[in-house]
Amino acid sequence: MAVNSKEKGKRGEREWVKICREHGFKNARRSQQYAGGTEESADVVGLPYIHQEVKYGYDMTVEEIRGFLEQAIRDSGGSTNIPIVAHKKTYGKWFITMDWQDFVEMYCIAYDEPNNTGKYSGEIKYVTIPADDWFELYKEFYSAKELERMEGLK
Repeated sequence: MAVNSKEKGKRGEREWVKICREHGFKNARRSQQYAGGTEESADVVGLPYIHQEVKYGYDMTVEEIRGFLEQAIRDSGGSTNIPIVAHKKTYGKWFITMDWQDFVEMYCIAYDEPNNTGKYSGEIKYVTIPADDWFELYKEFYSAKELERMEGLK
């Protein structure tokens, strides 16, 4: 029986939504699929400040993961949302791959540390970490961003 890649992608997105909800983000859901450039062009929405692409079900090469991250960056359309790729093998663990400077920025915001790395231009450098570890960082980042937003409303 041939595997329908569209169905496999939907299955992966549904599984990723479940993981997001298990980590407390109850508004996570599969999005409408557009051509890119808006929040709704992400595969999954509901993690504030994050543009999510989801890849599921096979061994991915380093080159493929880099390409998926480039797609996420392109599809985020220059928004302030941080592009990530959530990915896993069919029977593996979930991982997050993201631009290393976005990772450093998230860390610095989450833990109130100065960010002295500066922006670079050129080849994408990235980090890949287990999703459970990423969610620990993301929750701290999200809390700090929400505090910042609330301070701005005063």
